[in-house]
Amino acid sequence: MLFSDLIDAYIRGRRYAIAARCYFDWEEDGSVRFKGGNADQILTYCYETGEWQCDCVMYTVFGVCAHTIAAEKSLPAPVLVMVQ
Repeated sequence: MLFSDLIDAYIRGRRYAIAARCYFDWEEDGSVRFKGGNADQILTYCYETGEWQCDCVMYTVFGVCAHTIAAEKSLPAPVLVMVQ
């Protein structure tokens, strides 16, 4: 993958968020299913870093992808609830 792929991912992520071209479904385990134009992706929120993580190849290589960018722009950070 090239640096231009990373730039393209950022642009697509902003486009997804601004144009509402994607849907997010909250799963029971706290993850989020990203539904865009292609295959669904699973996003999880890392409370230690305060960032979204994705299971796509782009995220594995660069640590960021269009899906995480769209989630950051569109979704609030999940609240961790401690049960006693």
